[in-house]
Amino acid sequence: QRRPASWIEVDFSKRSTKISCAHGGLGTITKFLQRRPGAKVWSGSKSPAASDGLMSGAPAQLEPFRPSRLWRGGHPQTVMGSIPLRRPLVERRAHRLLSSTSDVILDCGRGVRLHGYYSPATHVETSRGVAVLIHGWEGSSDSLYLLSTGAHLQARGYDVFRLNLRDHGPSHHLNPELFHSNRIHEVVGAVGHIQDLFPDRPLFLAGFSLGGNFALRVALRAPARAIRLSKGGAVCPMLEPANTLAALESGWVTYRRYLLF
Repeated sequence: QRRPASWIEVDFSKRSTKISCAHGGLGTITKFLQRRPGAKVWSGSKSPAASDGLMSGAPAQLEPFRPSRLWRGGHPQTVMGSIPLRRPLVERRAHRLLSSTSDVILDCGRGVRLHGYYSPATHVETSRGVAVLIHGWEGSSDSLYLLSTGAHLQARGYDVFRLNLRDHGPSHHLNPELFHSNRIHEVVGAVGHIQDLFPDRPLFLAGFSLGGNFALRVALRAPARAIRLSKGGAVCPMLEPANTLAALESGWVTYRRYLLF
């Protein structure tokens, strides 16, 4: 389907956070964001902040997403994001990202630690900022969509931090309790720690699927935690967990086997 990328701006009285959302879905995401007490939400093609000073600068104008005819539709787009046959090509294109990577253990507060990989933009004199990327359910910092996105951003001058959620990637040994999607406080703490590591650089945040859900919730909590988030992105975020699980149970069996077994 040809659907333009869109944006949402959320004002928390003193600050505003702009969130880009791929493949539309603004109505559902707006309702999700409006659950936050005191939040004022706008969506559309022109930012109200351009005239009232809530945000400096105009929103980025994104080109409509137009996949080739062979890859149109939800199933091809989902499968191609993680199909193993793509790994050699993606890793070759992400060679600079992977070769400059260093392990980082983040103190998230309350004794919780999360793991991630940091790759600086070594080919430019001045970094354009730090982009924090969050994978989806059963993914990791080495998921193909995270590698390709990270390589793309690094090539354009951004430092990249690929964050592993609890019990994802090589992080099972860090915390005794199991992962679940309500563990938002530790992800907020991780993003805050990343900001502390790079206090003079703009901070960006993007997530995919469940990671998009976390990215939206981190953006909502960022002002209260003094996290200076410049922009955020959510790609196909999971907004209603009950509806998502029901769709998995009644949908294509391949997804059930991949995510639940």
